[in-house]
Parts: sequence; C-alpha cells; structure tokens
Amino acid sequence: MKKTKNKMNKELKKILVVRTDKIGDVVLSLPVVTALKQAFENVSVTMLINPLVKDIVEMCPDVDKILFDMEPGFGSLVSDLRREKFDAALLLHPTLRLAAALFFAGIPLRIGTGYRLYSFLFNKKVFEHRKTGNKHEAELNLSLARALYPDINPDNILFNLNIDSEIIKDAAGKSENSGVNFSSPFIVIHPGSKGSALTWSEDNFRALVKILSEKIGFQILVTGVEEEKDMAEKICGKNRNVFNTAGLFTLKELAAVLKKSELVIANSTGPIHIAAALNTFVVGFYPPARPMNAKRWGPYTKKRLLFVPETGEICSSCSGPECPYWNCMDLIDVRDVAEKVMSVLNNKGMA
Repeated sequence: MKKTKNKMNKELKKILVVRTDKIGDVVLSLPVVTALKQAFENVSVTMLINPLVKDIVEMCPDVDKILFDMEPGFGSLVSDLRREKFDAALLLHPTLRLAAALFFAGIPLRIGTGYRLYSFLFNKKVFEHRKTGNKHEAELNLSLARALYPDINPDNILFNLNIDSEIIKDAAGKSENSGVNFSSPFIVIHPGSKGSALTWSEDNFRALVKILSEKIGFQILVTGVEEEKDMAEKICGKNRNVFNTAGLFTLKELAAVLKKSELVIANSTGPIHIAAALNTFVVGFYPPARPMNAKRWGPYTKKRLLFVPETGEICSSCSGPECPYWNCMDLIDVRDVAEKVMSVLNNKGMA
C-alpha cells in the first residue's frame, strides 16, 4: 500500500487502538495496526489491551507500545492516556467506560461506533452495525481504521505475527519432555472455550480423537489451559499417540505449536484465530446464531473447514434449552468430521 502524503499524515504521529476483550477478538484487531503503519509515515501505534492477551500482541511487530487496562480503575486509565498525548484513538470494542476515558483524556480525534447512547463522546463516528453478523469482525475493525484514512483497502487484511526462535525452542522442549516428537508431524485439537459461543461437546471431541488416532499415522496434541487438564485427559483417553498438553504452554509457546501443526481443530475460540493468522489449516465448529456465527467470527483464512449444524434456520440469538434444536451443535456428526479431516490431510499428503 502506498503511504499517504496528505496533511493528515503529518499531524497524526501517535495513534491508540483500543481492544480490551479476549484473545480471538484481539487477533482479529491486529490487522488494523498493520494497516495504520502502512498508511501513515513515521506513525507510532499503541494498543490498549487486557493484560491476559499481552503475549499475542507482543508478537505483532507493528505494535510500538502496549498499555494495559486494569479494570475497574478509571481515573488512573484517564491519567495514563492523557500522559501519552495521543493524536487519535480507535475504540474497536466500545464500552461507556472506555469511550469516556478517551474523552476525558483529551484525545483530539476519537473514532467509534455511531450506534450507542454514548456515541456523542466520539467526534468521528462509523455507522455500521455489528450485531447483524453480516460482515466479518476483522472487516468491521478495518472500517474504523478507514475513518482515519479512507484509502485503506478493506480487503487487504494482513496478520503480521512473529514467533521468536527461543519461543519455538521452549515449545519444542516442553513437547519433547511430554513425550511428543516435535520434529514429527502432529495435529492439534483445542476443545476448550471461554463461553463466547455454543461449542461442540467434550464427548464429540473424545469420539473424534479415538477415530483419528486409529486412522492417521501421526501424533495428536490436545491443548488447553491449566483448568482444562481433566477435560483434556478424558478426551485423550487411552488412545495411542495422543498427548494431553493442557496447561503446558504459555500463549506464545502455544502459538509456536499451532504454527508447527499440520492442522488445528477447535471451537470458536482464540487459538483457532491464532492458528489461522499463522497460516495453519483450521477446522472449526460454529453455531447458526447471528451473534456468534462463522460469517462474523470464523477464522479469517481460506485454509479452513467449518462445520455448522443444519437446523434450516439462522437464529437471531440463541434461546438455549428452549430452542427445539437444542443443543444444535450435536447435529454435527463425528464421523463426518473425521472423514473430512482425513480428506484434508490426504490432500496435504499427510494421512
């Protein structure tokens, strides 16, 4: 992308990008930073984030500085932002608290949605509904960046993540200590989720692991956080060449494992977006409800295979146990998933 030479380019030297929610949300926001770095000469881009996602943001070389939102503090946040003397701020995931913080910090140009009661706190508004689920989250994020520089190509969504060689060595070492041959092919199954969407069940993942362990000739790593160790152990079962690595890796090390993997299978959760951003083939499970559907929240890549339950309906929201299709995610057949995963691996020359 050719860098702009207009007056705005000279005026905007420090830009703040605000995204304080979960891992997947932040991964899908990083292309905004890359687009801004390409659009403006000599610009410094800071991200305000949840401390829990620090590892992922540190992997993006386009982020010049990281600030942490230590909720529920407000005055200290305003003071921190005012001290930085930002020229502009983009609020990608709006809340009243964050919008007010940008306002009281005196940031001259504040960009956010035009559809909230507190949108008067922004002086440049973008009128684009997210809740309809008609556009991908990464594209919606880039729309806010285009409010700063309209010539940003909305289709040019780039993920720029670097994994340090020492992190790869650490991930390999931990894997080897757990019995995994890191230099031999493996796939990753990440069954956990933080509850942002309906998920494929533990029982389904356990059945899938059993089939794949019998049919494919290489290792399966079941990943997750520390509190998912017991679930991962049940999914692993007594199957050969299946390893419970839940709680083993830091977030950066997990990224190294996902990049090395031949294929990643997961629910709608952060690791599927990390894997897609690192150009690993991904297999995902998504509900038909608009607020959590694959059109908005699916991995942003062509190297993907997605499963959505066939209910014949696209729900405006999920009504839970009251729905006649509850739990619709169990309509996704384990054997169908296994066959299609093996087909992908065959096409890669792996199975």
